[in-house]
Amino acid sequence: GPILRDRTFFFVDYQGTRVRQGLTYNSIVPTAAQRSGNFAGGPQLKDPFTGAPIPGNQVPASDLSPQTAFFLPFIPLPNTSGGTYVRSEAAQNQTDQFDIRIDQQLGTSDALSFSYSFSQQGFLTPAPFPQNGAVSGSDRPQFGIASWTHTFGPAIVNQARLSYSHVFGTDTQQGLGTNYTTKAGIGGFGETSSEYPGFPQLTIAGFQGIDGSPLLPYRHKVRYWNAGDVVTVVKGNHTLDIGVDSRWYEATHINAQQGRGNFTFTGAYTGNAFADF
Repeated sequence: GPILRDRTFFFVDYQGTRVRQGLTYNSIVPTAAQRSGNFAGGPQLKDPFTGAPIPGNQVPASDLSPQTAFFLPFIPLPNTSGGTYVRSEAAQNQTDQFDIRIDQQLGTSDALSFSYSFSQQGFLTPAPFPQNGAVSGSDRPQFGIASWTHTFGPAIVNQARLSYSHVFGTDTQQGLGTNYTTKAGIGGFGETSSEYPGFPQLTIAGFQGIDGSPLLPYRHKVRYWNAGDVVTVVKGNHTLDIGVDSRWYEATHINAQQGRGNFTFTGAYTGNAFADF
């Protein structure tokens, strides 16, 4: 709408979005017996050191890993008769954004224009387990442009413009800030995990393991400047554009790059992936 009749005009808009989407996970988790090393009734386990059968499929208490014992509380017990763990939660996604534009007519030959756009976006994705694996994030893109149009006459028009855009975003995993790798007693990661402490990645074939989100946290920042000027000349049936364009771009991307450790258990040592774990 107009601010000053025939001279100053403005436009404003806002849009908000809220999304809640139900998620249900049905994860295979170890039984209470398996957590204590008892695999009776299953395929025969073998001693990873000698290759001999493990008597009664009972892993000796002396062979149970203290590192494994540390992570077991983060893996819940089955809560269904089928031996799985079911969890239902709501994923969240929200966006708030607005646009502003102002046009100013300075006279018959000059016009100014300015516009600015802003958006704030956020999300939360729950995980199969309550204490591990959830990811949240935010993104904030912004864009502004100013232009000046000058008319030299019926055949010559000049337009100068300057624009700037900026984007900053983060993705963060559950557990960031606590060095579960070193607290569990896993050696060799004191330095690599110190900047972005959290869970290691523990993949257990056939089971839902510990989600370490190996590349998180992730942060990105992008800045972009653009300045230009274009002169348009109309000569008879021909139109000639002469101009200059200058651009400056900066981008920074940071992530954890698997600094907390990534371990996979397949059953290659005992015949059962969780027994290996």
